[in-house]
Amino acid sequence: FIYSNQFIYNENSGDKEIRKDSDKFAEFSVAFSLTDREQEVLKVLLMSDDNVQDIAEKLLISRAALYRHVTNLNEKTGTKSRIGLIQLYYSWKK
Repeated sequence: FIYSNQFIYNENSGDKEIRKDSDKFAEFSVAFSLTDREQEVLKVLLMSDDNVQDIAEKLLISRAALYRHVTNLNEKTGTKSRIGLIQLYYSWKK
């Protein structure tokens, strides 16, 4: 639950508002120019603690294809691992 909602500060009212995860995900995707497929892969990585083979099966792709997508995500975000990518996502602010 903590990761599914992020708080943002509304400068106009001075109140904290809840920013929906879908809004953050969309902003993150635009900021790092993620393709639709990369977004799909990232969503699964964020929501799953499965191993690589299980994640690939969920996405109906090979493990090699999954590794390519993760590599592309790492290059675009400047991260070096899946864990780093996930940590970047949850700590990222627009």
